[in-house]
Amino acid sequence: MKATNIISLTLLWVVAACSSQQSKESAASRVESVTPEEFNTYLQDEELQLIDVRTPREFATGYIDGAVNMDVTSKNFSVQIETLNKDKAVAIYCASGGRSKRAASRLEAFGFTKIIELNTGINGWSAAQFPLKRP
Repeated sequence: MKATNIISLTLLWVVAACSSQQSKESAASRVESVTPEEFNTYLQDEELQLIDVRTPREFATGYIDGAVNMDVTSKNFSVQIETLNKDKAVAIYCASGGRSKRAASRLEAFGFTKIIELNTGINGWSAAQFPLKRP
């Protein structure tokens, strides 16, 4: 009987460990950090929610066409992202990639299912000679 209990407990532990690992993997797969070329491909999706997480002053210097400005450093950022559809893909970028990584973490915490992050920011976008929209 003791051997049966040990086997049962071992199986329970293995199942719990596998479930925990699958949860970590699915959470990790919500954010995809991509190059400017890959990011541009995602922009073809008409349902994509494109967010520029820089400051309004930075946004005014030029942005990717179709982007909405939601400053990740603003105390209103959490309120602003609540207006987005969590079940649709969200593409985000900042100046060089640092703030967009922080924004991606916050979007994950809010339960967004697909987050595409421009790993080089708008600086890399411009260096790759993709166009910017000016106000």
